Amino acid sequence: MRTRRTYLKLVATTLASAALAVLARPVDAETTIQEGAQFAWSPNIGWMDWRGDVTSGAAFSATFLSGYIWSANIGWIDLGDGTPAGGTSYSNTSATDFGVNVDAGGDPDSFLLSGFAYAPNAGWINFDIVAQAGAVNRPRIEKTTGFFKGFAWGANVGWIALESLPFATLRNEFAKNASHDWNLYE
Repeated sequence: MRTRRTYLKLVATTLASAALAVLARPVDAETTIQEGAQFAWSPNIGWMDWRGDVTSGAAFSATFLSGYIWSANIGWIDLGDGTPAGGTSYSNTSATDFGVNVDAGGDPDSFLLSGFAYAPNAGWINFDIVAQAGAVNRPRIEKTTGFFKGFAWGANVGWIALESLPFATLRNEFAKNASHDWNLYE
């Protein structure tokens, strides 16, 4: 009898903990990524879908990104929780205040992206790659088209191309250049 009671207490505690974890999780916002322009590519992890499951996909605010990118090969990539400690941008100085920031004023043609995303199965993904790849490859969103441009870098995933052409066009372009060595300094 005592073993059954202990078992029931354990089950009740586990269920209560799971319920609290679900309730404490921030509410996902619907993605702001346009259908047809949501894919990014990495030769090491394949396609990534910035729309995610639509309710948990990437979302833009005036100064930061939030939500998730889905990768079939590494799982969810966290762009930030949407609540930067400073209120306007992530500090990227701790595991509780990280994410990708948006700079609308640094370039007249693009919203510049900086900061870090995190994938539990792959580690940190760096959007501050100007020193490694040059300003021309800096991750950004074109103001006139809304398309992603440039690259991000993760030590465990390599370069991620943010070029967001419609899926079929991009897939054909990569197929033509399958032997490309991804040298960003060409």
